[in-house]
Amino acid sequence: MFNVETMVQNNVGLNIDEIIELSIDEQIDVLKTLFTIFYVKYHIDGSGEDKLMVWNIINKWVNIIGPVKYEPEVFNIVSQKVKFRIWDKPVPVDIIEEIMEKSIRVKMGHDGYEDLVNNLSELLLYLSNDNSMETNIVREICEVNSDCALSIAVQTLVIASNI
Repeated sequence: MFNVETMVQNNVGLNIDEIIELSIDEQIDVLKTLFTIFYVKYHIDGSGEDKLMVWNIINKWVNIIGPVKYEPEVFNIVSQKVKFRIWDKPVPVDIIEEIMEKSIRVKMGHDGYEDLVNNLSELLLYLSNDNSMETNIVREICEVNSDCALSIAVQTLVIASNI
């Protein structure tokens, strides 16, 4: 069995590709746990290895959620809004964990769209550092379109975690 806590405690090299044997829900749970561990650790000691691990975790999440429809106009909006990377200042990990989880649920046709939109709007507000930005920015961009929200989720996390 894949035991994240034991591997981290024993400083064992983590190969996140090993989680492929798990169900999608289990994979997301492992990625969320690893994200939190290494993201917090990065902000404590600034380790380049931790930063690379977080980047790999987000890329693994993108591979799990994909394919996602690419919408150029959405990319332009997101890239203009994201002024800070997650390395520049700590972002509440629960927001990113929720985005990782709710995106998969929405992609699979389950509930979670409203929570995803709210979490994405909160993350964009945080990364933009623009208090005048509309709090429902994602809803304004997407209206009620899950493909658009998934596109924003992927693009925001990829841009914000770029090394």
